Amino acid sequence: MKWLKYIQLPPITLVKEVLDNPDMFVQLIRWAYKADPPIEGEFSDLSIEQKKRLKENAYFLLDMIDKLPGQSEDEIDLTKLIEWINRVRDRCKNVNRLPICDEKIGEILSHAPVGKDGIWPHEAVREAIEEISSKDVERGIEIGIYNQRGVVTKSPGEGGKQERELAQKYNQFADALKLKWPRSAAMLKRIAQRCIQEARWEDLEIELDDLL
Repeated sequence: MKWLKYIQLPPITLVKEVLDNPDMFVQLIRWAYKADPPIEGEFSDLSIEQKKRLKENAYFLLDMIDKLPGQSEDEIDLTKLIEWINRVRDRCKNVNRLPICDEKIGEILSHAPVGKDGIWPHEAVREAIEEISSKDVERGIEIGIYNQRGVVTKSPGEGGKQERELAQKYNQFADALKLKWPRSAAMLKRIAQRCIQEARWEDLEIELDDLL
Protein backbone atom coordinates (compact mmCIF):
# COMPACT_ATOMS: atom_id res chain seq x y z
CA MET A 1 0.00 0.00 0.00
CA LYS A 2 1.60 3.26 -1.14
CA TRP A 3 0.57 5.22 1.96
CA LEU A 4 2.69 3.04 4.27
CA LYS A 5 5.80 4.98 3.25
CA TYR A 6 4.52 8.11 5.01
CA ILE A 7 4.75 6.47 8.44
CA GLN A 8 8.55 6.74 8.23
CA LEU A 9 8.52 10.54 7.88
CA PRO A 10 9.03 12.93 10.86
CA PRO A 11 5.73 14.17 12.43
CA ILE A 12 6.25 17.81 11.36
CA THR A 13 6.76 16.70 7.77
CA LEU A 14 3.69 14.51 7.98
CA VAL A 15 1.53 17.36 9.29
CA LYS A 16 2.64 19.54 6.38
CA GLU A 17 1.83 16.70 4.00
CA VAL A 18 -1.68 16.44 5.44
CA LEU A 19 -2.26 20.18 5.07
CA ASP A 20 -0.96 20.16 1.49
CA ASN A 21 -2.52 16.87 0.46
CA PRO A 22 -6.20 16.29 1.35
CA ASP A 23 -5.96 12.68 0.19
CA MET A 24 -3.48 12.01 2.99
CA PHE A 25 -5.99 13.31 5.54
CA VAL A 26 -8.62 10.99 4.09
CA GLN A 27 -6.23 8.05 4.41
CA LEU A 28 -5.61 8.89 8.06
CA ILE A 29 -9.36 8.96 8.70
CA ARG A 30 -9.68 5.57 7.00
CA TRP A 31 -6.92 4.09 9.13
CA ALA A 32 -8.16 5.59 12.40
CA TYR A 33 -11.93 5.06 12.10
CA LYS A 34 -14.11 2.24 10.84
CA ALA A 35 -16.48 2.77 7.95
CA ASP A 36 -20.17 3.10 8.85
CA PRO A 37 -21.64 1.06 7.29
CA PRO A 38 -18.61 -1.25 6.95
CA ILE A 39 -16.92 -1.73 3.58
CA GLU A 40 -16.44 -5.39 2.78
CA GLY A 41 -12.80 -6.36 2.27
CA GLU A 42 -11.36 -2.96 3.21
CA PHE A 43 -7.68 -3.30 4.16
CA SER A 44 -7.85 -7.07 3.66
CA ASP A 45 -4.27 -6.93 2.34
CA LEU A 46 -2.96 -5.79 5.73
CA SER A 47 -2.17 -7.93 8.76
CA ILE A 48 -3.84 -7.32 12.13
CA GLU A 49 -0.56 -5.91 13.44
CA GLN A 50 -0.19 -3.54 10.47
CA LYS A 51 -3.75 -2.26 10.90
CA LYS A 52 -3.17 -1.72 14.62
CA ARG A 53 0.04 0.22 13.99
CA LEU A 54 -1.55 2.36 11.28
CA LYS A 55 -4.54 3.11 13.52
CA GLU A 56 -2.30 4.25 16.40
CA ASN A 57 -0.12 6.38 14.11
CA ALA A 58 -3.17 7.93 12.43
CA TYR A 59 -4.68 8.91 15.80
CA PHE A 60 -1.37 10.42 16.85
CA LEU A 61 -0.91 12.42 13.67
CA LEU A 62 -4.51 13.70 13.56
CA ASP A 63 -4.07 15.02 17.10
CA MET A 64 -0.86 16.83 16.10
CA ILE A 65 -2.49 19.03 13.46
CA ASP A 66 -2.60 22.55 14.90
CA LYS A 67 -2.65 24.61 11.72
CA LEU A 68 -5.18 24.99 8.93
CA PRO A 69 -4.94 24.20 5.21
CA GLY A 70 -4.13 27.43 3.40
CA GLN A 71 -2.73 29.07 6.54
CA SER A 72 0.39 31.23 6.53
CA GLU A 73 1.13 32.77 9.92
CA ASP A 74 -2.15 34.47 10.93
CA GLU A 75 -3.56 34.62 7.40
CA ILE A 76 -5.75 31.93 5.81
CA ASP A 77 -6.41 31.52 2.09
CA LEU A 78 -10.17 30.91 2.00
CA THR A 79 -10.09 29.34 -1.47
CA LYS A 80 -7.45 26.79 -0.48
CA LEU A 81 -9.22 26.06 2.79
CA ILE A 82 -12.59 25.43 1.13
CA GLU A 83 -11.05 23.35 -1.64
CA TRP A 84 -9.26 21.17 0.92
CA ILE A 85 -12.40 20.73 3.02
CA ASN A 86 -14.61 19.91 0.04
CA ARG A 87 -12.09 17.37 -1.22
CA VAL A 88 -11.80 15.48 2.05
CA ARG A 89 -15.55 15.57 2.70
CA ASP A 90 -16.34 14.18 -0.76
CA ARG A 91 -13.80 11.39 -0.42
CA CYS A 92 -14.75 10.52 3.16
CA LYS A 93 -18.40 10.37 2.16
CA ASN A 94 -17.43 7.84 -0.52
CA VAL A 95 -15.76 5.63 2.12
CA ASN A 96 -18.62 5.91 4.65
CA ARG A 97 -16.83 8.20 7.10
CA LEU A 98 -18.33 11.66 6.60
CA PRO A 99 -19.54 12.35 10.19
CA ILE A 100 -16.18 11.59 11.81
CA CYS A 101 -14.41 13.39 8.96
CA ASP A 102 -16.46 16.51 9.67
CA GLU A 103 -15.72 16.29 13.39
CA LYS A 104 -11.97 16.03 12.77
CA ILE A 105 -12.15 18.94 10.31
CA GLY A 106 -13.78 20.93 13.10
CA GLU A 107 -11.00 20.06 15.51
CA ILE A 108 -8.49 21.39 12.99
CA LEU A 109 -10.52 24.59 12.52
CA SER A 110 -10.52 25.10 16.30
CA HIS A 111 -6.84 26.09 15.95
CA ALA A 112 -7.75 29.10 13.79
CA PRO A 113 -6.20 32.47 14.64
CA VAL A 114 -8.32 35.51 15.39
CA GLY A 115 -9.61 37.54 12.48
CA LYS A 116 -8.44 40.93 11.28
CA ASP A 117 -11.24 42.43 13.37
CA GLY A 118 -9.82 40.87 16.54
CA ILE A 119 -12.68 38.35 16.78
CA TRP A 120 -12.24 34.59 16.86
CA PRO A 121 -12.38 32.60 14.67
CA HIS A 122 -10.67 34.01 11.59
CA GLU A 123 -12.95 35.32 8.84
CA ALA A 124 -12.03 32.43 6.53
CA VAL A 125 -13.15 29.91 9.13
CA ARG A 126 -16.41 31.79 9.64
CA GLU A 127 -17.04 31.61 5.90
CA ALA A 128 -16.23 27.91 5.88
CA ILE A 129 -18.63 27.24 8.77
CA GLU A 130 -21.45 29.05 6.99
CA GLU A 131 -20.78 27.37 3.65
CA ILE A 132 -20.41 23.81 4.97
CA SER A 133 -23.38 24.02 7.35
CA SER A 134 -22.36 20.87 9.22
CA LYS A 135 -23.29 20.26 12.85
CA ASP A 136 -20.49 17.70 13.04
CA VAL A 137 -17.90 20.28 11.95
CA GLU A 138 -19.19 22.74 14.53
CA ARG A 139 -19.19 20.02 17.20
CA GLY A 140 -15.58 19.28 16.30
CA ILE A 141 -14.65 22.94 16.78
CA GLU A 142 -16.34 22.94 20.18
CA ILE A 143 -14.48 19.76 21.18
CA GLY A 144 -11.20 21.23 19.97
CA ILE A 145 -11.67 24.42 21.98
CA TYR A 146 -12.47 22.42 25.10
CA ASN A 147 -9.46 20.12 24.68
CA GLN A 148 -7.05 23.01 24.10
CA ARG A 149 -7.66 24.34 27.61
CA GLY A 150 -5.97 21.30 29.09
CA VAL A 151 -5.20 21.38 32.80
CA VAL A 152 -6.29 24.71 34.33
CA THR A 153 -4.36 26.20 37.26
CA LYS A 154 -6.52 28.01 39.82
CA SER A 155 -6.08 29.92 43.04
CA PRO A 156 -7.69 28.50 46.21
CA GLY A 157 -11.36 29.41 46.36
CA GLU A 158 -11.36 30.84 42.83
CA GLY A 159 -14.29 28.75 41.63
CA GLY A 160 -15.56 29.40 38.11
CA LYS A 161 -14.09 32.87 37.60
CA GLN A 162 -11.96 31.88 34.60
CA GLU A 163 -14.82 30.04 32.95
CA ARG A 164 -17.18 33.01 33.36
CA GLU A 165 -14.58 35.30 31.78
CA LEU A 166 -14.30 32.90 28.83
CA ALA A 167 -18.08 32.76 28.52
CA GLN A 168 -18.23 36.55 28.42
CA LYS A 169 -15.58 36.64 25.69
CA TYR A 170 -17.33 34.07 23.50
CA ASN A 171 -20.71 35.74 23.99
CA GLN A 172 -19.21 39.05 22.89
CA PHE A 173 -17.75 37.39 19.81
CA ALA A 174 -21.11 35.78 19.05
CA ASP A 175 -22.97 39.08 19.33
CA ALA A 176 -20.51 40.70 16.93
CA LEU A 177 -20.89 37.95 14.32
CA LYS A 178 -24.59 37.09 14.49
CA LEU A 179 -25.74 39.20 11.55
CA LYS A 180 -23.12 38.20 8.96
CA TRP A 181 -22.10 34.76 10.26
CA PRO A 182 -25.12 33.32 12.14
CA ARG A 183 -23.94 29.70 12.35
CA SER A 184 -20.58 30.83 13.69
CA ALA A 185 -22.34 33.02 16.25
CA ALA A 186 -24.60 30.16 17.36
CA MET A 187 -21.57 27.92 17.79
CA LEU A 188 -19.83 30.55 19.91
CA LYS A 189 -22.95 30.83 22.06
CA ARG A 190 -22.80 27.08 22.68
CA ILE A 191 -19.15 27.34 23.68
CA ALA A 192 -20.04 30.17 26.05
CA GLN A 193 -22.87 28.11 27.54
CA ARG A 194 -20.50 25.22 28.20
CA CYS A 195 -18.15 27.63 29.95
CA ILE A 196 -21.02 28.80 32.15
CA GLN A 197 -21.86 25.20 33.05
CA GLU A 198 -18.23 24.54 33.96
CA ALA A 199 -18.19 27.70 36.06
CA ARG A 200 -21.20 26.43 38.01
CA TRP A 201 -19.49 23.09 38.60
CA GLU A 202 -16.37 24.86 39.84
CA ASP A 203 -18.45 27.06 42.16
CA LEU A 204 -20.28 24.02 43.48
CA GLU A 205 -17.01 22.28 44.23
CA ILE A 206 -15.91 25.25 46.32
CA GLU A 207 -19.23 25.22 48.18
CA LEU A 208 -18.89 21.51 48.90
CA ASP A 209 -15.33 21.97 50.14
CA ASP A 210 -16.53 24.68 52.54
CA LEU A 211 -19.10 22.27 53.98
CA LEU A 212 -16.55 19.55 54.70
